[in-house]
Amino acid sequence: MTNLESPLDKIEGFLSDLADDPKQFYDAGRPFDFLNLLFKYPEYDCLTPILRSEDLYTKRTGIWITSELGGAAKCLAKPVVSLLKDSDRLTVYHAYESLMSMSDAGATTIKYIPSSLTHQDHVIRELGMFLLSNASDKELGEVKQHFLSVKDDAHTIGIDLLLTKPERGLVDQLDSALFDENWLQARYVLIALRRSNLLLDQDLIDRLGNVSDQSLVEFAKTHLES
Repeated sequence: MTNLESPLDKIEGFLSDLADDPKQFYDAGRPFDFLNLLFKYPEYDCLTPILRSEDLYTKRTGIWITSELGGAAKCLAKPVVSLLKDSDRLTVYHAYESLMSMSDAGATTIKYIPSSLTHQDHVIRELGMFLLSNASDKELGEVKQHFLSVKDDAHTIGIDLLLTKPERGLVDQLDSALFDENWLQARYVLIALRRSNLLLDQDLIDRLGNVSDQSLVEFAKTHLES
């Protein structure tokens, strides 16, 4: 590419190189260069076909760039949502990150974040816990209304817990959830603990290490260990 090329020509050049060899494009770090171009020339719609591609490295390129663009790329919400069911961990990870950034920028995408809490991959579940622990009360209010409308009691109860920010009784609720093996409720309690800036003692951290849900202990060790 030369300096005489127009921004659209430069974008087309990146798209052509990506289509020619997606893996080589990804492995060579070309997505970073493409991102920098889009920072200068925000033609974000060019990412839509990339996000909808069936090729692994094409999708990874598109969703990584989208996640780095943050809320500015909220016009891409629809194809990003479709990636939440992708089989590639990295793609799903960046999709959730992107939707959270879009929500922070005013898009109605926060309602998709709690689905991460029941994802089969513990890394995605832990990410979802972190994202919800940083959500605003306004965003959580939107999530609550969504779950009320679809009559999802389990998530509604969890979101209510985050909104009330109780300073007492959370450890007892965690004990109860662990005893009942109610992993979703246990995740919400840990999120509530972080939102309340409360820490867990080592005995409880150790107990979490014995449960089957790895996202619980990893989140607790990273964010709640005293």
